[in-house]
Amino acid sequence: MIEFENVFPLPLEGVEAEQGQTAAAPLLFRGLPIAWVSVAKTKTVLVSECAFDGDDDTRDVENRNHLIAYKGNTKTRRDFMKSEFDEYRMHPYKVKFLTDDVFRLGGNQRSKLQYHILAQRFPLVHVSE
Repeated sequence: MIEFENVFPLPLEGVEAEQGQTAAAPLLFRGLPIAWVSVAKTKTVLVSECAFDGDDDTRDVENRNHLIAYKGNTKTRRDFMKSEFDEYRMHPYKVKFLTDDVFRLGGNQRSKLQYHILAQRFPLVHVSE
């Protein structure tokens, strides 16, 4: 069996383990606590065995929504980003090429071309320190 040695030591300060180490510090965003919240969501789905004959049945499907809890509110990721960053999705546009000839380029080259076109059309967003 091969044993690997950590080249960079892992920071274990504040990590809770079974050996009785200290509790983990809460995650902070701009000095306030922030956390992921998993909320159960139940949706009723209509299920039929056969489209032409048979009885219809309903089934409850349970899903989980992952929300962000911050400042006493729970928000989706997009709503959180929009409320905290003014320029988030200020220009939510996607380049649609008028010809299929662009597909001869690789995926990375197409992405670079799309970003170049968007940068020519819209100004870059200022990022504060």
